[in-house]
Amino acid sequence: MAKTMLYLFNCLLLDLHRRQLDKNEQILFHCVKVITVRNPFARILSAYNDKMVRRSTGYTHVYGRLSEKINKQFRHLRQNKADTNKTDDGSATLEDFVNFLLSDDQLAKDYHWNMYDQICQPCLHRFDYITKFETMTEDMSQLASMLNFTEAHKSIFFRRRNYRTQPDKVEKAFAVVPRQLTWKLYQKYRKDFELFGYQKPSWL
Repeated sequence: MAKTMLYLFNCLLLDLHRRQLDKNEQILFHCVKVITVRNPFARILSAYNDKMVRRSTGYTHVYGRLSEKINKQFRHLRQNKADTNKTDDGSATLEDFVNFLLSDDQLAKDYHWNMYDQICQPCLHRFDYITKFETMTEDMSQLASMLNFTEAHKSIFFRRRNYRTQPDKVEKAFAVVPRQLTWKLYQKYRKDFELFGYQKPSWL
């Protein structure tokens, strides 16, 4: 009797799960799907500056501890051997962070820096619109017009901001990372570069 009840309960859960999946598919079918992307290296640098650097707004207790863990775990891999024993303020350097991203650590899959292909599955969800951080103002303005947003809605949801990322800042930041390490990082994120039309950095 108990096995029969357990079987029926499992069947009920499976049916509910299937119904929820069907409902989610219906919602996705009727929604306009938009994805916003960013140059992978600029995105990685932004995540590093916000989450790994002490005194930054995103350096929370969780990410602060992660930054310190990355420092301890990867500083021995620094190219400059004189820096392998340096702890400075205890937070990760950009070189440490890149080594972390190239590792098998599960925390390297955090959505702030994991590949779009892994967290958004763009080929599966077939987004209707792709907007880019670098041209956000223009893209969102065009999107608002295509969706017939009123001026009132535009002022709330599509406020004009400066979203530009200066390429030279990215190049300058990655100059302290060994070139072969940056190349490995590019290879890991290559699909994101190619999928969304970003060129391989000229300095790489």
